[in-house]
Amino acid sequence: MKREEPPFETERLILRIHQWADAELVFSYASNPEVAHFMPWKAHETVDDSFEYISRIRQERKNGIRFDHAIVWKESKEVIGSCSYRFRGHKAILGYAINQRFWGKGIATEAARKLVEVVFADPAILRAEAICDVENIGSARVMEKVGMQREGLLRQYIQIPALGELPKDVYMYSILRSEWKE
Repeated sequence: MKREEPPFETERLILRIHQWADAELVFSYASNPEVAHFMPWKAHETVDDSFEYISRIRQERKNGIRFDHAIVWKESKEVIGSCSYRFRGHKAILGYAINQRFWGKGIATEAARKLVEVVFADPAILRAEAICDVENIGSARVMEKVGMQREGLLRQYIQIPALGELPKDVYMYSILRSEWKE
């Protein structure tokens, strides 16, 4: 099935393919240690790191591996984060990162809700899932607001550079197509 391509719109956001011109704004949030704290990537140290990120995700999109979207705040047209999904058989794996200036405004929830809608537009996808570090209360709350259920604890599941060398415990959340209400 041909999948719908971005841009995708919500009330306050546009989710679109990253452009090269986004690098400075990506750097503005991806270089923040607070944003990178629970992420499986290191905080960007230079704008070149953000250009490399954009290059990698554009190639992954081209290869059908991962579909990242710039999260654009409609009001200012500013890139304020990113969100993504990857397909694995009948599953879609979701993720997101938001500029700290926009935390607590429901942006991640709005973007994640749109991603769930987008992945379930493909009839082959029966499950959307995401993980978060057990200490990342904000991300867990986002997933719950989207209707995802906590399935369990995955022990030493993923390495998070900001939290040390040992893989960290994470919670697995999911929502099934049969549970999703558009």
